[in-house]
Amino acid sequence: MDECSVKEHGFEAAVTCILTYGGNRTDTAINYTILLINLAACYFIVAKERNHAQSICAIKSFALVVCFQILLCLLVGCSGISIIWCACAGWMIRRMKLHGQSNEYTALAAASDTVDATARTHRCDTQWLILASQRITLGIDALAVMYYFCTTELITTIAHVCAVILGMMLYSPNPQS
Repeated sequence: MDECSVKEHGFEAAVTCILTYGGNRTDTAINYTILLINLAACYFIVAKERNHAQSICAIKSFALVVCFQILLCLLVGCSGISIIWCACAGWMIRRMKLHGQSNEYTALAAASDTVDATARTHRCDTQWLILASQRITLGIDALAVMYYFCTTELITTIAHVCAVILGMMLYSPNPQS
């Protein structure tokens, strides 16, 4: 598992190796696509909440996970970015658990009681978009974890599960400014 070691490649080459899965175009394409999907879903959540402290907390958490991914791979000689998108998944799961999907449906019901039909339609559309993006994203994440479970060493799946837990721990429902 010394695929992207600093000793063999030097720092810059090792980081490049990590971020490109050692030159594996298939894994690079799969994982960057999944990362973009996760980032879009997380963005919808943060943008909807319009909470500056939550936005800053999310950005700091993301930066921490990126640094963790690179440092981990530098230390153990692995490659990849899957810890990043798995942590994003954990972040979304924790948010869904704490806020409850019922809150999303309550907001939809409240929007339907609004007098202004245009505002009601926009709010319902936004809520459904966020709910759908979360569920679709988490489904894609689950499929990717299963794919890697079937095609790679068990340690990869263990890392994915640990990253989901990390993401769950990083979500803060009421961050301080």
